[in-house]
Amino acid sequence: VSAINGQIEVLLRRFDIRHIKIGLIESMETLKQVVRFLHERISEPVIVYDPILKASAGFVFHEPDLTEFLDAIRGIYCITPNIPEATRIFGAADMNRHLEMLGDTTNIYLKGGHGNETISTDLLYVKDHTYAFPNDRITKGEKHGSGCVLSAALASQLALGNALPLAAEKANSYTHSFLA
Repeated sequence: VSAINGQIEVLLRRFDIRHIKIGLIESMETLKQVVRFLHERISEPVIVYDPILKASAGFVFHEPDLTEFLDAIRGIYCITPNIPEATRIFGAADMNRHLEMLGDTTNIYLKGGHGNETISTDLLYVKDHTYAFPNDRITKGEKHGSGCVLSAALASQLALGNALPLAAEKANSYTHSFLA
């Protein structure tokens, strides 16, 4: 944690940073400490977290239980899990109920690319509303790192000053073009 926070500190001395994207991180405890550090050093940080729990090659990075995960994401503006990650965190039976409830406190962009329908639909859960971003499924469109591209595009759109629904729509469009 001290190495990560030290690197952040160097960047903060040089740049006015408010929007942050976090990807693969060592543990939920590390995530919690980094988020706390960001909130101490940055006024109203906008943090987008892509909860990478498992590598596409099969290696499992994290197996957080729901309580540990919810504690770690306090202070995060938006999380961007894919369907397998959301299922692992919230459980298959209760996933949608948890996502809707969590959307009252933390925005959730659920990446829908892991389905097998002809239309792939990403969902944005925010307080009192769910937005859908459907796209035609791209034949053989899977690419390693596409979730990271989406979350980075979302953070970038927010940094440009776009409201979350528009930022999500633009990030979705950009990622779909990237995959095509």
